[in-house]
Amino acid sequence: MKSERLIYALCCPVTDEVHYVGKSTSGMMRPMQHLSNSHSDKIKAWVSDLKELNHSPKIKVLEYVLTFEDIDARERYW
Repeated sequence: MKSERLIYALCCPVTDEVHYVGKSTSGMMRPMQHLSNSHSDKIKAWVSDLKELNHSPKIKVLEYVLTFEDIDARERYW
């Protein structure tokens, strides 16, 4: 079973450029929330622009984080 703790990136579906790196302790639930309501105004605007073009960000799992590892440190690393 994969860990629910992960570091993820939101990437442009066209260029693959990373626009945001975040952490989640709830598996893919947290990354998916950005697609409908991000806490970041910048990400909200970017997602909205992509939707107008019938696209959405790609979510890439960068790393699964074990329970004994410092998830904040791993997020800063990425």
